[in-house]
Amino acid sequence: MTSPRALLIIDPTLKSLDGHSYNYDVSVCNAARGLFSEAIIFADRAFPATHQAAPIERVLNHISMDALKKAANSLFHLRRAFGQKTAAPTLRVGNASVLPEVPAVFLQFAERLCAFDLAWSLRRIVAKRQGGLHIFIQHARIADLLAVEKIAQRSGKNLHFHLVLRQSPAFTSNSFESVGAFAKRLKKLTEGKVGYIRFYTDSEPLTKEYREFCTGRDNQFQTLPIPVLLDDIPQKTFNPAEISIAMLGAARIEKGFDALPEIIAALPRKCDGHTIKLRVQTSSDAADPRVQARSKWLQDYVAGNGLDRLPIEILAGPATREIYFSWFAQSDILLAPYISSKYVASTSGVFVEALHFLTPIITVQNTWMAQQIESARAQGLHIGEVVGQLNEIGAKTEIIAGNLTRYRQDMRTYLAYWKSFHSPQTIITMLLKP
Repeated sequence: MTSPRALLIIDPTLKSLDGHSYNYDVSVCNAARGLFSEAIIFADRAFPATHQAAPIERVLNHISMDALKKAANSLFHLRRAFGQKTAAPTLRVGNASVLPEVPAVFLQFAERLCAFDLAWSLRRIVAKRQGGLHIFIQHARIADLLAVEKIAQRSGKNLHFHLVLRQSPAFTSNSFESVGAFAKRLKKLTEGKVGYIRFYTDSEPLTKEYREFCTGRDNQFQTLPIPVLLDDIPQKTFNPAEISIAMLGAARIEKGFDALPEIIAALPRKCDGHTIKLRVQTSSDAADPRVQARSKWLQDYVAGNGLDRLPIEILAGPATREIYFSWFAQSDILLAPYISSKYVASTSGVFVEALHFLTPIITVQNTWMAQQIESARAQGLHIGEVVGQLNEIGAKTEIIAGNLTRYRQDMRTYLAYWKSFHSPQTIITMLLKP
């Protein structure tokens, strides 16, 4: 491998200062300074120009996937308005912002358009630089893989692609091609016949899954750390009269949003003399009709009357980074009832944020988050609780609420352990490894 000339961080999902992608990209870019002649992030054209924390060029997404999704959603809303029958809603985890009725063929067309768009941008980016470039994509989806396949085959330059797969094979290939066809695509990319391409995941369960999925190419998949370091977060603020439980992040069926009636019924109204208050982030841009219906139900519940009603605050999302972090700062417990099989192996940005805010977590069994909680418990550290059924949430809430000081102290200890591996410097070391 030649000495590295540049690290190009390609992130079509980076559209604002908010969220997991921004923190991830900036952490890696800043860690690469001094080890590469150039370290730069390439973001969506809508990314704010005032950003100064790392070098960023706003050149990606001439064809907007968001615009394509909105067009499809508008079409099917129109069909509903005129009384035309549409397919029964089904969970499309890989495309949660698209109405379930939108046929897969539309999504396949949209993915190919986005792949063509990204490949065109990559060619222009690469053409301005000499060879020996390292191209890093921290959330490689199917459109990204298609674009890399095109560039790696046709480019005469010495390019090194580093692609992070952050969902299981079935979810990465979702709605685009069969799992078998996706396996063939990955094997082709890992054979080295279309250029230097190295694959990673960000969890050991995912790495194991991909190694089994691509038999004979085991050494092609490695586990990268999660380099999200939140050093500028606000201080915790506590209301001594209440215990604040928060459901934060985008409102989706797969994250338990539709289970709110069961969750509300399970939560105690008081604990050790403290009032229990639930704070729920909603998503004004949600396309899924089930999320829309549950949001309306939640609004009606909050507006209703009754002696046994749980105090609830609706947090209107999406929100800016500052507002979102202020919600975390006011939360005593994070509730993450992720019910989709997607989260058996996939990591969670909100879990990492909860660690930094020293906010204990309640989640469901057989998820990556549950594995982290159980691993910490094996070391004698209490950072959260795991439930087998949602009706157990109330009992787990009482356990944490009665021992909040212990949980926060243990989370502080666990955070130091977490940072010892999950650092951007470790990622750079792994990218440069022969």
